[in-house]
Amino acid sequence: MNVAGSHVDFPAGDPAATRRAIIERATAIAVQLHRPVRMNATDPLGTWHNAVTPNGDVIDLEAQGATSRQPTVRSSKTTPAPVLESPTQITPSSVVRTLDALPPQAPATAPQAVRCTVVFSTGEEAIVDQPLIVGRSPKPQAHEVADALPLHDVSMTLSKRHARLEPTHSGINVTDLGSANGTWVVTADGRTLPLTPGVPHQAVPGDRIELGTIVVGTVGVAA
Repeated sequence: MNVAGSHVDFPAGDPAATRRAIIERATAIAVQLHRPVRMNATDPLGTWHNAVTPNGDVIDLEAQGATSRQPTVRSSKTTPAPVLESPTQITPSSVVRTLDALPPQAPATAPQAVRCTVVFSTGEEAIVDQPLIVGRSPKPQAHEVADALPLHDVSMTLSKRHARLEPTHSGINVTDLGSANGTWVVTADGRTLPLTPGVPHQAVPGDRIELGTIVVGTVGVAA
């Protein structure tokens, strides 16, 4: 027997039993392939050319030219043979037309960054659009890329290099630089947050930055 390009020999025996075994073999192959398979079988009754579906139905492919020695084998099952439909042909032009039909998508826009200012109680004001060192007499170190803003501190409670201010997308990162009298961020809802030296903390518009015991900077939005 040849089924779907696979050749199998069955031992001689009762022709009817052999044909049932052949149909079972072809049905198993059809189930694996999820489609009908063609088979050619030769036995003492003759040569028969059929198609077997995954549900076990046998279709005689030579019914019109069959001889009396080639009877049509019918399945005992009542389930009708499935109708094989031609697959939908997808052409490049149809894909292009489908893509052209899609509405254009507006590009996503990132939220605009907030540009902040800090107004100090000592009279100074700065727009924080780049790193800024504040203190009594601040100077950027050799490895730092930052501007310096000296604050007029008559109380002498500020350190020379007291804090570092850096712009973020929604506010300012405040980092205490190991000052003697500390740095705090007071949020708009009244929470006071002491800063750990070297650890940045974000302040947003409406927050206050307390440097030492007297100097206060209020964060706002630049015009």
